[in-house]
Amino acid sequence: MKPNSTARRPGLRFFRLLTFGILALLLGTTNSVRADPGPDLIIDIVNSGGFVEGGTGTYTITVTNQGTTDTTGMVTVNIIIYDPTALTPQSLSGTGWSCTLATLECTRSDALGSTQSYSAITLTVDVADDTADTALTEAGVAGGGEPSGNQSNNIDTDNTTITQLPDLIVIKSHVEDSIVIDDGINPPVYYDFAEGAQDRIYTIKVKNNGGGPTSGTVTVTDTLPTGLTNGTLSGDGWNCAGLTCTRSDVLASGAFYPDLTLTVDIEVDAPELLTNSVSVSGGGEIITTNNTDTDPTTIQPKPDLVITGYQLVDTTPSRNPLPGNPDANEPFAIKVFVENRGGAEMPPFYRSVYFENHFLGLQISPEGCLYSTDPNDADLGDFYPSNLFGGIPPRSADGGLVSVDIPSGLPAGTHKLYLYADPSCLGDVESIETNNSFGPITVTVAPGSASVTKSIASQDGWVLESGENTNMGKTMNKGSSLLYVGDDAANRQYISILSFDTSGIPDNAVITSVVLKFKYSGFVGTLPFNTHGQLQVDVRRGAFSRKAALQPADFKSAASKKNVLTYSKNKPGNWYTRSFTPDEFVYVNKLGLTQFRLRFTKDDNNDFGADYLKIFSGSAAAGVRPKLIIQYYVP
Repeated sequence: MKPNSTARRPGLRFFRLLTFGILALLLGTTNSVRADPGPDLIIDIVNSGGFVEGGTGTYTITVTNQGTTDTTGMVTVNIIIYDPTALTPQSLSGTGWSCTLATLECTRSDALGSTQSYSAITLTVDVADDTADTALTEAGVAGGGEPSGNQSNNIDTDNTTITQLPDLIVIKSHVEDSIVIDDGINPPVYYDFAEGAQDRIYTIKVKNNGGGPTSGTVTVTDTLPTGLTNGTLSGDGWNCAGLTCTRSDVLASGAFYPDLTLTVDIEVDAPELLTNSVSVSGGGEIITTNNTDTDPTTIQPKPDLVITGYQLVDTTPSRNPLPGNPDANEPFAIKVFVENRGGAEMPPFYRSVYFENHFLGLQISPEGCLYSTDPNDADLGDFYPSNLFGGIPPRSADGGLVSVDIPSGLPAGTHKLYLYADPSCLGDVESIETNNSFGPITVTVAPGSASVTKSIASQDGWVLESGENTNMGKTMNKGSSLLYVGDDAANRQYISILSFDTSGIPDNAVITSVVLKFKYSGFVGTLPFNTHGQLQVDVRRGAFSRKAALQPADFKSAASKKNVLTYSKNKPGNWYTRSFTPDEFVYVNKLGLTQFRLRFTKDDNNDFGADYLKIFSGSAAAGVRPKLIIQYYVP
């Protein structure tokens, strides 16, 4: 709403009208007062009513001679619009009058008899869209030969009431949300509205900036720029569908409707600066030049890792060098090709290879920070990581610089693997965190030369310590389908023996892989992995106690190497599986027996409760017996 402004016309005509007005005030005269004989002109100005912002209105101006004689000479009428920004003259006319619209002046020279009135003058005006609630208009008359004493009543004014309309404006804003990512290696990264971010919030306010209340339906429509998607609008009292909201309740002058909330997702390739716009309409307003607002938004670039391919790589000499199918249980690697399709540099990250069954279990909660340099770390399950490798610039590829080693190889057959690249341990770094997998890929492993030996039922068994801390075996059990490892209720330690006939391997064979597998059956008391530490395996090139049959002395007889293998509680498919390192292949006896002794790191947990692991022995069903898988070739 604009305040009243006064704009008087310059010149003698205006000065004369002003003088008339002052004299009228000083003398206390009105249109009905007569002072001297002769003509006495009075003037009346009346509005037609119905003045509304943005509309038109008319004034009727009447000149009357209330004097005792006829007028002589020219009679002049002058009109003053005090706020020309509110009222704009469009036409000025009257029968017998000569009128000039530009100066708002009308004249005539015919005599006006006593008590007679000239034909009325009609002034038509346009009412501005944005005005004060009243507008003052003045009309003055002069001339006609009237004596100076009769001129005090020659001015009349009209204070016109203007109906006020609403004027809706809309205001849009957002608050940038910062996230601090500190991986301890690189400088902290700050992200506000970022590529790939979801559920970002804009606030939209609608105000009635006009002088009158709204009427009818008010509509708000948001227009999303390229880079913003999935927009939804909501707000208390608003009826919203997509990006349009309406309401019909009255909004008073100067008041706000309840805020609207715009929720959007930001595309991965959004521009670094985008402008979101919103508009309002309806409500009975006529001013539409201020119905739109825009909110420039800075979009922070983020990296986005995508695996684009892979290549199998040979890591050791073999009879079947890659590319091609790797040999069973022989080491190989998978080169992982990665691109950063985002707009910011990717910090250093890991690549990984997952077995299909293990990867599917990680979709809900990827274990991005559990990477280990030891691919045999059972806590990590069936997957292999690369080392931490340098970052990738935006919109760039690493050219397959990083390979993931599969140091134990894979058994013969067809395997489905997933490749994975994700810096999850750095926090919410990428614009898209759901496109980091690749696969499954199919890796076909050639059979090669392998010896899969099941343990000898008659020689497998468990031995129980004679007493706590004696370190001497006493009670034993052979031929049972289950083996025990842990302790009994008297804190006596259980150990178990697995016996394999490895004499079938040629004397000149070159061993490339040794894998010992045994299957979980259950446990008694508390799972010993939680109380007794890791499950450790000693190997004997030959037989413990120098006798193939199970002996109490096997409890502590010397091993060719203690702790050759270490198992944790992870057991994919309920199988505990570990591989020898190449320098341990010498402990396989090509001439006879190779035996293993299973024990936990701690002999007991001093709780006087039986806590032991149960595994299947060579006396169990064929599909669950312990296995020693030896991969080799003959030069």
